[in-house]
Amino acid sequence: MQERQVTIGENTFNLNSPFLVMATQNPIEQEGTYPLPEAQVDLFMFKLIVKYPDHDSERLVFDRIQNQWIQTQWIL
Repeated sequence: MQERQVTIGENTFNLNSPFLVMATQNPIEQEGTYPLPEAQVDLFMFKLIVKYPDHDSERLVFDRIQNQWIQTQWIL
C-alpha cells in the first residue's frame, strides 16, 4: 500500500490517490496464515467479519439463482 501499487499475478498496477485497498485474511487455523504485525494492522480502517449464512438463508439464495443460467463458451 505504501508503494501505491498492486500486483496481480505478473502484472503491476499503479494506483492514483486517493485509493482503496480491500484485503481478505484466511482463518488463523489454516497453514501458512499468520497475524499481521501491528504496523500493518494500523493501515486498515476497519475489519469486517463475514460469517457463512445459516441453512435457510443459503437455501433462499440458491432458490433465487437456480434458474439463471449463464451462457458459456468452450475454449478447448
